Amino acid sequence: MEHSFVLGYLCFLITEIANFPPRTAFLTLCKATPLNLSPWSHPQMPRYLVNTVNTMFGFVPEAEDESPRRHQSAYSSGVLSENNGLVGLRNIGNTCFMNSVTQCLSNTRCLLEYLVRDGYSSDINTTTSTMKGDLVRAFANLLSDMWNEGGDSSRALNTGPFKSQIQRFAPAFSGYQQHDAQEFLRKLLEGLHEDVNRVTVKPKPITEDIDDDLHQKAMESWKRYLRYDDSKVVDMFVGQLKSCLQCSVCGHCSVTFDPFWDLSLPIPSKSGQVRLSQCLDLFTKEEVLDGDERPVSRVAWLAAEGNKCLLQKP
Repeated sequence: MEHSFVLGYLCFLITEIANFPPRTAFLTLCKATPLNLSPWSHPQMPRYLVNTVNTMFGFVPEAEDESPRRHQSAYSSGVLSENNGLVGLRNIGNTCFMNSVTQCLSNTRCLLEYLVRDGYSSDINTTTSTMKGDLVRAFANLLSDMWNEGGDSSRALNTGPFKSQIQRFAPAFSGYQQHDAQEFLRKLLEGLHEDVNRVTVKPKPITEDIDDDLHQKAMESWKRYLRYDDSKVVDMFVGQLKSCLQCSVCGHCSVTFDPFWDLSLPIPSKSGQVRLSQCLDLFTKEEVLDGDERPVSRVAWLAAEGNKCLLQKP
């Protein structure tokens, strides 16, 4: 449960931050470079989000603006009133894992607005998508129903039509057995992405080597990923992970960049309050690889140390 909460909250923050400029530079989350966002460096970012991130990383938050206009930009029209969306989802047989993920995604505002305001219709992929748009339509309809209830928290909606579509895409979720919420989240995002993937013709693979300059390597790796997977869902949820392997003897360093949809963060073994920043510190902590996992340097053919660092996509 704790792992799922941390993972879901991290996905929410990455999603929220990704919608505000600048989008041309990498955001490094590691112990050596503390993250400090402020309204001056990110003038279009809501103060509540700035304060949330700064608090995670040990900075004193600014005073909140309690005026009614604080949420107006996100819920500025009709169905997306801040009083709506407070509605339950009926458990139709061990479907709490599905309901919890749906509730989280229904409050991820960039995704909510994209689906409820029908921004997805023109993006539906009818060529390479398995579901030909059926899954994203079913999920959009469910979110629309949730946000059309006018804040009636005493009601519970039936998720049957949505479940019938997700189990067509992912038969592992057929029936009414219990499942892991993170696995469901990952599969749902994959299906939504497929339905609105802008890539309708599979491109030819690129075999040329990438420049050794790290910035260029990161940018080119991301561009190559987008040649196959490019959608609004990718824009919202996918990031890039930088991994470094450095030989402890010769110093040779091998750097790779890989896309990620989610991160499984370790929880510190301590009592009391645990910050998300502490989980990220553990995730990015240098590891010494030995035994069967021990890599061999191409230069010295000796054991190397592994150093991981989390990066946000450009």
